[in-house]
Amino acid sequence: MKSLPKNTQKEKLNKLLKSFKNNLELSGNPLNYLQANLHDFNSKISDVLKYKKSLSYQDYYNKYLRQDVSRRIINCFPDSIWRGFTKIKTEDEEKEKRLNYFFNELIKKFKLIDVFCRADKLARIGGNSYIFVGAAGNVQNPINFQNMKGTIKYLEVFSERSVKIESYEENTENERCGKPLYYNIRSFRKGVQRMTFNFGRVHHTRVIEINRNSLENTSDGISDLKSIYNRLDDLEKVVGGSSQIFWLNARGGLTIDTNYGGDDTQYKNFITAAKKQLQNYSEGLERFLTFDNAKINPLELKVWSPKDNYDIILKNIAAAVGMPLRILLGNEAGEMASTQDETSYWSRVREERFLFSSQKILIPFINFCMQYNELPKIDFEIQWDDDILISELQKSEIIRNKSIAIQAYFNSLSAQHYYPPEVFFKEVLKTDYIPNNFEFDYSEEQKEIAAQVKDSNLEAA
Repeated sequence: MKSLPKNTQKEKLNKLLKSFKNNLELSGNPLNYLQANLHDFNSKISDVLKYKKSLSYQDYYNKYLRQDVSRRIINCFPDSIWRGFTKIKTEDEEKEKRLNYFFNELIKKFKLIDVFCRADKLARIGGNSYIFVGAAGNVQNPINFQNMKGTIKYLEVFSERSVKIESYEENTENERCGKPLYYNIRSFRKGVQRMTFNFGRVHHTRVIEINRNSLENTSDGISDLKSIYNRLDDLEKVVGGSSQIFWLNARGGLTIDTNYGGDDTQYKNFITAAKKQLQNYSEGLERFLTFDNAKINPLELKVWSPKDNYDIILKNIAAAVGMPLRILLGNEAGEMASTQDETSYWSRVREERFLFSSQKILIPFINFCMQYNELPKIDFEIQWDDDILISELQKSEIIRNKSIAIQAYFNSLSAQHYYPPEVFFKEVLKTDYIPNNFEFDYSEEQKEIAAQVKDSNLEAA
């Protein structure tokens, strides 16, 4: 390859420097110029790698329906979260029992765990989901307040594909300023041509809105699949492309050496017959080849393993969604997740419960029920069942450690003086202290054996 003359190289360099200087002057700010070019660079990357520039709910939903890893990402956390909800906790024990009794009735009547789990998954797919509360009255009007239970007739879960925000509260003195005032709900059921739910304009009091990953505007949720969408496309390319390459090259190819001349009629007839035989052989119609004056040589084609690329992509996806790789792959990967992986995963489940499930789903729904007298109005907090997050091995280890702590505490003469048993049990063991105020009714034989053991211990000392 010939190099350009020095004069030509110098002219091109000066031209580039002059162009860069002119662009800086036009932009007025070097940072603006660099940002504009960076955006152009990213746009070109998307073009070259065939990534979608704009994504819609349908893109995310199709990924969930058709791609195994996407489905695993969406389903994994909700399935773990909603199997462990236990009760609502209050300061007053009697009120707590009453509140949980009525809430358990709602759980049974409306299958709330299923409703919450589906709403959770739809919010992860598109960024937003909605629970429509079926109640008496025109859906365009606020729910009528009733002084008795029975306001809620039914519950329906919708995705953002079926719900559009029609208008927002614009009164700056209203506590709902900037939040949706009216929704428009239209939904089709699978396999049915007619519109199943055509509520049209719906007042906000009849809708519980659930948003994920919202930042500036709470009504603009962001899909869990958005940040990893390109990686999911890469995964499709690697898995699908490698499958196609294997299909084409695994058998290898064939080369034919022949003595026929290029202008000979026999050569032309040979080529015609060879093509037909080779086609039948490649399509599996024949398992043998017969040629005169020709030698068949197998052509070995090396099929490269996609494992390295596949692993890199999966690691990026697992890191982005905050899930250990072995948990993401599950037992289908042929290996069990380590204790550290499980601990990390269940720690993320606790975070999701507190930051999303409680704040965005449970608390708004319970407040709604209290507002319309489906539940008694009481200050409350959500209590999750953490026992399901701990394996049997971990439970036995916890019991063992607590037993050792109790033994060490009561064997210490000064510990009880500085750290009363009530405080020790509550703060350290996280359980209630039950003092031993009762006496056992020992038989005479048992008392005699105990006295002998005590005497033997004194002699040994």
